[in-house]
Order: sequence, then C-alpha cells, then structure tokens
Amino acid sequence: PQGLTADGLSVVTSAVKQGVSLAGVNVMAMDYGSWAAPNPQGKMGDYAIAAAESTFAQLKQVYGTTKTDAALWRMVGLTPMIGVNDLTDEVFDQTEAREVADYAARKQLGMLSFWSLNRDVASTTGSGRATALDSGIVQSKLEFATRFGATAPYGLGEVHLLAFDPTRLPEADDPWVRAHVVALVRHAWERRAIAATR
Repeated sequence: PQGLTADGLSVVTSAVKQGVSLAGVNVMAMDYGSWAAPNPQGKMGDYAIAAAESTFAQLKQVYGTTKTDAALWRMVGLTPMIGVNDLTDEVFDQTEAREVADYAARKQLGMLSFWSLNRDVASTTGSGRATALDSGIVQSKLEFATRFGATAPYGLGEVHLLAFDPTRLPEADDPWVRAHVVALVRHAWERRAIAATR
C-alpha cells in the first residue's frame, strides 16, 4: 500500500531526470505481507486504493508542478491479484473489485488491470490457495474482467473485450454495465472523429 519501493521510485526519478517521457507507472497491488498490510481480510480493496494514492503522491514528488493532478492520475496504473494471493490470508474478492473499479473510474486512472486473466475462473479444487489456473475462490467465469472491463489498444484501432453480454439480463440492468457501455460508445465516436481529421 506504500506505492513504489525505494528502488522503483529511484528508477522513475532517474528516468524523468534523463528526459524519458513515461506513459505511466503500474503498481502491483498484491502480496503485501502482514508488516505492510495487517489484517487484510475485507481490506484488500482499501490496500489497493492506498497503493494508488501512494503512487500518485510519489509521482507528484517526482514531477513537481510540471504536470497537473489529472495528468498524474492518468499515469497511475493499478494491478491487484484477484482471488487468493500468494499470501493466502490476502484475498481480493468481488466486493474489493467493485470498490477498486469505482475508485479507478472516479480518479480516471491511466490503467486498471489484474493478475491474471487465466485465473478469472472459480477454484475447482477448493484449496484456498493461489494457483495459475484459478482464483481460489467461488466466482463466475470472467467475473473480475466483467467488473474491471478489459481494453486492449492495437495500433490505430482498439479491441474492447466484454466479459459479459450487455444485451441480456442480469447484465443489462446493471448500472455499472450500462455506464461502461455508454462510455465505450462515446469513446468509439470520439475515436472516429479523431481518425476523420487525420
């Protein structure tokens, strides 16, 4: 939750001093350990948000007044580990995902992702451990992708992967889904307008 490590901050600071134009800094919000994130049950969303806030503060320290707050927020990337983390008392569940997705939208983060798409399925063993093949918790397939949304830019175009069908219930009645579908349509229209002026 403290943001970048001292080494990470040193790399970012050095890059900026050398004139590197950074697109963003992605903080891996996972596997904190009890010294950094005590009593994590029900707090993993809070800890991920704290990591983003800390990273923003570090970027503000690096850039000073040369970038606006809005520009700095667009540089912050946030990647939690879904389900059971490698430290098994740290569990990032669906409630945490909703909290973090809402926060990312409010702050207009530059990137919101998760570790990892291949784990976005329910545990088949009920082991309650982190594996490469499932989240270790009870969930529906691609439930975290649905909550976070997934966008992958490719060249001049973009591919938007929807992990839900926005035309069917219950997704069609979900305010989060409605808002994001409207945002995708608006974004597509804006991209079309930009492409037309090139």
